[in-house]
Amino acid sequence: MWRLLFLAVAAWLMASPVIASDLADGLQAYDGGDYVGAREAWERAAAAGNPLAMTSLANLHMQGLGVPRDPTRAAGWYRRAAELGNAVGQLNIGDLLSRGVGVPRDRIKGYMWLGLAAAQGRTWAADRQKEIAASMSASEIAEAEKRLQAWQPTGG
Repeated sequence: MWRLLFLAVAAWLMASPVIASDLADGLQAYDGGDYVGAREAWERAAAAGNPLAMTSLANLHMQGLGVPRDPTRAAGWYRRAAELGNAVGQLNIGDLLSRGVGVPRDRIKGYMWLGLAAAQGRTWAADRQKEIAASMSASEIAEAEKRLQAWQPTGG
């Protein structure tokens, strides 16, 4: 068991420079207006579990850069990053859930995700969470707070 865990960690550490390279390649392509190239590089890094690549892909899908505009696909990428503990993914999936963009509207889940991002210092998320709370019942807020307190990131 420990040997398998050690091998998995060693493989991840050896792959990290590749992930960093894919992130950098994606950014360079994006800055040069090559959105397809950016998507391809970020997809490789996202497949390796990098949440920054996931949020970058989500942004491409939200804006329709190098891909057809697809809020549903963007929400999926934001959620994956959010589940790994990424604050940008959390605030974006929280906002999309609260507005029902790309996903069914769910203020309780939106409140929870925004609360997680706010706990990481994202002021915009805290402000948006307060806006949502103004339209929620006391029982909805209590449920959202319960989920917020119980939340744990996934392992990737």
